Amino acid sequence: MTAQHTADLEPTRRRAILVAQLSNLETRLADATLATFEKYMGSLFTKAQSRDDRRFQATKRDVAKALILFRRTIAALKQAKQTGEDGVAIVDREVGMKRLDKALPIIGSVADVADQDILVTAAERYSVLRRFSPRFLTAFRFQSSTPGDGVLAAIELLKALDRDDSRTLPKRPPASFLPPK
Repeated sequence: MTAQHTADLEPTRRRAILVAQLSNLETRLADATLATFEKYMGSLFTKAQSRDDRRFQATKRDVAKALILFRRTIAALKQAKQTGEDGVAIVDREVGMKRLDKALPIIGSVADVADQDILVTAAERYSVLRRFSPRFLTAFRFQSSTPGDGVLAAIELLKALDRDDSRTLPKRPPASFLPPK
């Protein structure tokens, strides 16, 4: 119904139509806001995964060098076992202990990049999320049909932390809904 047609209606009916429209609009806006938040959270993790992939790709050459060094070390140890020679002496002769010592920090940094948890990388973008999450959480009233819902308890805790401008979590925050990792 157009605005011109609404103007021709009696006041009570016009008011009822406007209230119904507002109610519908409120639901659609809430759904759109929640969908946008969900997409943003998904993009946080997608960007974190991409960042981790780029970091790991940057170490590809170092990984290849370390694997070649590892292969040569294994071959030298096999040779030592077959010939009965001292393993350390043959590794030193064939590969070089200095070369192995130089590789240790590189291997350590590559392993750290490969083993980094996606949550750690996503947390790098926490400041962006922190700017709008308090307003997001207070704009909605979350409910659940599950008594003592852990997610609702966590949301209430976050709201309280924002309200009190606190950054300290309790010793046992609600986490029953989280996966063990």
